Amino acid sequence: FGGPGQQAEQMATLTSYWG
Repeated sequence: FGGPGQQAEQMATLTSYWG
């Protein structure tokens, strides 16, 4: 992934905690 602000269906959970 790239970091905070990244939006992805599979990384939806990570994105939520990323910011």
